[in-house]
Amino acid sequence: MSIVEEVVTEMINGLSDAEKKIIRRRQSQKEYYARNREKKIAQTMSKYVPKKKIEYDIPTINKKTQYNRNEILGLLINDNNYNSESTKKTHVSAMNRIFDIVESFKELNKNFKSFVNTIENDKGFSTNTIKSTISSLLSILDRYNIEIIPVY
Repeated sequence: MSIVEEVVTEMINGLSDAEKKIIRRRQSQKEYYARNREKKIAQTMSKYVPKKKIEYDIPTINKKTQYNRNEILGLLINDNNYNSESTKKTHVSAMNRIFDIVESFKELNKNFKSFVNTIENDKGFSTNTIKSTISSLLSILDRYNIEIIPVY
């Protein structure tokens, strides 16, 4: 018997009955998985449902545009002028976060104080998430020249 086998045997002998039972159970689970690996993979793959990618159309911007989720995400996702895909993803997730709270930018303009109160207190977002959301909002308003505040 080698030194390694002796050390392992001593370690196993020093364990309690419950710990030995756990080790035997783990070993039998490994062996079972090794025997039935292909079957298990086939079962898992049969249950797999691929996610459907939502397609957003580019909206036409006019005075009646509400700037809701579909319109803003349509602008963002179909925009090829982003320098970085990660920036684009950050803006999309921030817009989804905003539109979970309000229905449109017009509503956001009317109830801005309640929006800020909700995002700060009720949703439990971290400070950096709030900063990122607000900066994404401002960036999108600037990028697409969206005027949610009427100019007199």
